[in-house]
Amino acid sequence: DCRIKIGISMPFSDITELKAHYDEAHDAFELGDILDPDLSIYTFEEYGIYVMFRTVAKAEQLSRYLHPALTVLEEYDRVNGSHLEQTLYTYIKCACNTTETAASLFLHRNSVIYRLRRIEELCNIDLDDTDTRFRLRLSFAISDIISRTT
Repeated sequence: DCRIKIGISMPFSDITELKAHYDEAHDAFELGDILDPDLSIYTFEEYGIYVMFRTVAKAEQLSRYLHPALTVLEEYDRVNGSHLEQTLYTYIKCACNTTETAASLFLHRNSVIYRLRRIEELCNIDLDDTDTRFRLRLSFAISDIISRTT
């Protein structure tokens, strides 16, 4: 019973770029196996941002760039036994699609919409704002790399 795993670099056409692209494939494999160990194929396109975070700074420095909403939701969930942070994470991961988020969380779509409005109120954010969504997506990526590599 052998399970093969591979890392894939970005495409290239010049053999002189082989070493750099080998490093990309290796980094994608290394971080992909940490973040998503059940997968078999890890592409640099998918995991490159995690490689960047690992390369740019140490985990304690990266945490400075987390969106404050993550801290608010983590504390709220801890005190209230709710799952708002998970809801927001799934919503962002599902490209801000409430129907897909509901299916992923096994919830009714209206429940997801209610939770998202509650998140907006608690964190004083606008989830329709593309900059906010980008910062949240980036924050979840940072949070993932911190929690899984330290």
